[in-house]
Amino acid sequence: MKVAYMFIDKYPSYDAVCKIINAMTIDKIPQLNSYIRDGLWGFEGPGNTLDIKIREQQIINTIMSSDGNLFKISNQRERLNMLISEPVYVVQIDCIKKELAINIHNRLINEEAYIGFSQVILNNENHVKAFTGYGPVAIIDSNRINFLYSDEEDEDFVNEILEWDNKYYALYYTFVGKRKIGYRFSLLDKYSDEHNDIKIDSALSIIGDEWNITAQGLLYKLMDVNPEIAEEIISAVNKVNSETSSSSEVAQVTVNLRRALEKVIDLLNPAESKTRQQKYKTRHKEYIDESLTDNKYYNEYIKAELDEIYTRIDKIYVISNKGIHEDWLNNILGKLVIRVILILSDLIMPKKLKKPALFYEAAIFEDE
Repeated sequence: MKVAYMFIDKYPSYDAVCKIINAMTIDKIPQLNSYIRDGLWGFEGPGNTLDIKIREQQIINTIMSSDGNLFKISNQRERLNMLISEPVYVVQIDCIKKELAINIHNRLINEEAYIGFSQVILNNENHVKAFTGYGPVAIIDSNRINFLYSDEEDEDFVNEILEWDNKYYALYYTFVGKRKIGYRFSLLDKYSDEHNDIKIDSALSIIGDEWNITAQGLLYKLMDVNPEIAEEIISAVNKVNSETSSSSEVAQVTVNLRRALEKVIDLLNPAESKTRQQKYKTRHKEYIDESLTDNKYYNEYIKAELDEIYTRIDKIYVISNKGIHEDWLNNILGKLVIRVILILSDLIMPKKLKKPALFYEAAIFEDE
C-alpha cells in the first residue's frame, strides 16, 4: 500500500526523510522496491483555504475517509490541532506492507515533529489533493536506499542530505547512497506524468478486486469442503506477514503449502491404497487429465504450473531445513503463497463439491 508520514515543516525539511530511513533500518532495510517522495502537503499554499473551520473539515474528511484508510497519529488532540494549524511536510512511501508501515509509525511516536501517517487512497478527492504531486527524492531497492539527483547542483544537495544523515543517524555508509537519474522525472521525460500514481492505483484496485474474489472464494469453499486445507493456507499466509522469518519459519511455510496441495488431491482424487497415497503428484495429474477440463492445452498449462510450484516448495524446504536463511527466501514466500492459492483455485473452484466435509458430520455426531 501507499502511505504518507506527516511532520511539522521544519528546517531542514529533509530531516523528515532521514527520520523515516532511520526508523526503517533499525533492524535492516526490508526487501522493498519503492520510491520515497516528499514535499508540503496539498492543503498548503495558494488556492487553499485559510478558514480554520473549512480546513478542519477538509482534514477530517481526509484522515477519517469513508474509504476506510489506515490512519494513526501519535497524540490524538495535539496532533489533530497541528494538522489544522501548522504547515505539514509529507514523506510518502509508494509501496510498503501494512505491518512495516505501522512499525515505522511506532518508532517515530516520540519524535517531536512527527504527527502521524495515513494510507493514501487515490480515488479519494481529498487524498489526491493532499498526497499527490511530490517528486521522488529517493528509491528503495536491493536492500539499499539511494537519494536521486540529475545534475551537479542536485548532487551537491544530495551530498548535504547524506552528510546530515551520517552525522545524526550514522546510516550513510551502511544503507544509504546516491544515484544519478539524468532526465528521469524532469520536464524532458516523456514518461513523467503527474497522473501516473492515479492510473497505477486504479490498475491495482482492479487487480486487488480480482485477487480478493479468487482468494476469498477459494478459502470459503475450502472451509465448507475441508477446513484443514483452508487452515494450512491461512497458517502460511500469517507466517509470511512479517519483515523477517527464521529458517524454521520458512520451512514451515513450505510444509503448510505442500500439505494443502496433498490434502486437496486426497479430496479430489482419493487413493485406494497407502502406496498410491504417496503418489500425490501423479494423482494430481490424473485428476487434471480426467476431471478438470476437456481442453488439453489448458490441462497442460495447469500441470506445468503445478510442477513448477512443487519444485519451488521442495527447493526452499531443503535450503531452509539446512538452517540457511538468506534474504531472498523471505522475499519470495509471499509470491509462492499467492501461486499456490491460484493453482488451488484452478483445481477446486470448477468442482461441484456440494457434500459437506466429514469434519462437520463428526462434529454434529459428537454434539448429539
